[in-house]
Amino acid sequence: MKGFRRLILAWVVLVAGMALLRYMETTPGGNTDPETPAPTALHDPLGETFEPPPAGLIGTTAGLGFLLIGAWLTGRIFRHLGLPMITGYLVFGVLVGPELYESLIRIEAVQRVAPPAALVPGQTLEYLELVNALAISIIAFTAGGEIRLESLRSGAKHIVSITMAGVVTVFAGVVAVLMLTRPWIPMLREQEAVNVWIICAIIGTIAIANSPATVLAMIKETDADGPMAQIGLAVTVCKDLLLVIVFTILMAIALRVSPGIEGPTSAGTGEIVADLSRHLLGSILIGGVVGALFRLVIRRVADHMAIFVIAAGFGLALFSEALALEPLLVALSAGFVLANLWPRQSEEMFHATEELSLPVYCVFFAVAGAIIRIDALLSLWPLALFIVVLRGVLLWSSTWLGTAVTRMAGPARGWMWTSFVAQAGVSIALVTQVTHSFGDRDWGLQLSSLLLAIIAIHQLAGPPLMRLGLIRSGEVSEEE
Repeated sequence: MKGFRRLILAWVVLVAGMALLRYMETTPGGNTDPETPAPTALHDPLGETFEPPPAGLIGTTAGLGFLLIGAWLTGRIFRHLGLPMITGYLVFGVLVGPELYESLIRIEAVQRVAPPAALVPGQTLEYLELVNALAISIIAFTAGGEIRLESLRSGAKHIVSITMAGVVTVFAGVVAVLMLTRPWIPMLREQEAVNVWIICAIIGTIAIANSPATVLAMIKETDADGPMAQIGLAVTVCKDLLLVIVFTILMAIALRVSPGIEGPTSAGTGEIVADLSRHLLGSILIGGVVGALFRLVIRRVADHMAIFVIAAGFGLALFSEALALEPLLVALSAGFVLANLWPRQSEEMFHATEELSLPVYCVFFAVAGAIIRIDALLSLWPLALFIVVLRGVLLWSSTWLGTAVTRMAGPARGWMWTSFVAQAGVSIALVTQVTHSFGDRDWGLQLSSLLLAIIAIHQLAGPPLMRLGLIRSGEVSEEE
């Protein structure tokens, strides 16, 4: 109990200190006060002039440290309460991020006591994109290392069956129910038939998305080992691969048939297939080559492995962006090739990656929480909650169907669906593409807000449900 009180005290002191820092920055005499703007040029000790860095960049280091320590403390507090630590990381991001602040500041009673700015403003989150890309690369690399050929061979029929049942059932079920309930959904009721089909198909496609990062984080946090952990992780990866394919084809068709869209959107089927193949297969092949290159370098950096892992993560993120590849697939393929072709030689690298997993997860999930759209969640929660419940029923039924086809036995069969609840990463990126493509339509921004609200609910509810599933399936004890 004493340790819990110390955690609470440390958390309060940290948040109060950051609030004081933000207050000093945004009051007269601070660097960001609108009435006393920062000078357009500064002088170094030699008298040379230079442009001051942007205000958001100045606070990035403090914001990164604040997110890292605050998320870790919140995760420890949640662990004392019997909840997953990554839920604590997410909740901390929500509490200190700009989205909650913007929602609260609209309340007149809150305006009089609210701080002048969010503890972690949107500018800081923009400059943390590279750090977030590093986190995605390391998480995907670790996930690839967790998928072993032996496990794939022994559980291949379960993986294929659960994946295909999940993709088909969730997509078809969501689209069918939304079409049947169209008269009661304002977003759909007043739209043309073509737009209704596009909206329903996009929602159904995003409903397929999972979060391999959340599954991997829960496995690492609970030390789970068994069919649910191994097959669940493989299925989430396979689902996301299929999701990218389905989404790309869907968007290509939607941009061609949606009324009122003009411009260079009528790419032929051959061009679409070529771009898709280059994007997906290129990412996988390049990832395999990167894994082989890592094998050559590992022996020469044995004494500085942690530094090499960080540099490799940044390199994967920047390299993938430069070549228009999917960083998740590149890192996943690199980890898979390295772990399965050279398991003994790569053991030290994966060990160093695992040691870095705690700060990586803290930053990744705190940033994911900070960008959750609270306003969308508040305004669209009835429809979002309806789709969340519908998706949960479809996930359970599709997983039951997939395991029944292959006659999977054991308690994991009844609880494996909990591994597929959480959504983050890929799903958020796809919603961004929806906003970019249909943001100028009367329904585009509303659809994006609805999807972000659905993802927010799933991301907050997913970790506790998966933890419960791991306990009930017997792959982790309740005491652990």
